[in-house]
Amino acid sequence: MVVEILSPKQGVNEVTEKIEVYLRAGIKSCWMVIPPVKTIVIFHDINKPVFYSSGTLTDWILNMEIPVEEIFK
Repeated sequence: MVVEILSPKQGVNEVTEKIEVYLRAGIKSCWMVIPPVKTIVIFHDINKPVFYSSGTLTDWILNMEIPVEEIFK
């Protein structure tokens, strides 16, 4: 698992390119955390991101569920 937290100086495209490299290297689950909009994007496949801004985040690769609100406390 890799977690990338988007900083104010980074663009989404820059982080997405890094995540693509991680996935090609064999990492099975990559999360992009976007603090200003309280959103987590999970990538298991670069072409099929899953967005979570509320409710329960589910990562089936990691067998993990967590309320999005818990991440941004």
